[in-house]
Order: sequence, then C-alpha cells, then structure tokens
Amino acid sequence: MSFCHRSNGTLGALRGRSFSGHAPFSMEASCWRQQHCSVAKVVVLGSGWRALSFARKLDPSAFDVTVVSPRPFFFYTPLLVGSTTGIVSPGAIIEPIRDNVPKCDSLRVHCKDVDLESKKADPLPI
Repeated sequence: MSFCHRSNGTLGALRGRSFSGHAPFSMEASCWRQQHCSVAKVVVLGSGWRALSFARKLDPSAFDVTVVSPRPFFFYTPLLVGSTTGIVSPGAIIEPIRDNVPKCDSLRVHCKDVDLESKKADPLPI
C-alpha cells in the first residue's frame, strides 16, 4: 500500500486499500509530489530525541519525510522526575511532532516489521 500526502495535511491510502487492513505501506510513496518532483522519500521510525533531530535536519525541498511512531509527541524524559514532583507541569515535557518537525507527515502506528529490500514497512494500528 502506498500513501500520498494530501493538501489538507493528511496521508491518504492509494490503490483502493484501507489502512485498517494492516497491509504493508511503501516507503516510496507514489503520490504526485514523488512523480513530479525530484525528492527522495525518508521514513523515520520513532519519535525519540535522535529520530526527531535527524528529521529536523533534512531539507524539505530535497526529502519527503514521514515520521512513523505510536506516540504523536516528543517526550522530554529527563524532565519526567520534575513533573511527578510538581516542579514542572506535565504539559511542559511533551511537544507534538507537528511542532517539532513542522514540514513532515506523521503516522500514528506501531511498525511491526521493515523489509529493506522491497522498501516496505508493516504497520500495526494502535
């Protein structure tokens, strides 16, 4: 299954298959932008410190970035202790992916398997 970026900011399933069918999705999306622009598709698995640092450094004009993570937010774990003691508000240690990496798409799924040869990832909806 391939995904294509829509103008409203969501990802839509192509080839008539629904995402709820647990079908593998292609890391090389066959959407209009991929066919008419010279951008490479990059899929970042996870929403941790290293994953989002990497995604932020990619040039949006050269790469079509999709972050795949079961959490739609970045979590500042060093501040977790301060949150539990009341020193830091819980809302201050969570930042949405769309704010952290504004020019990327994100999918809220678990990634069960990655096949590097066929460039496909097997998602598990939450």
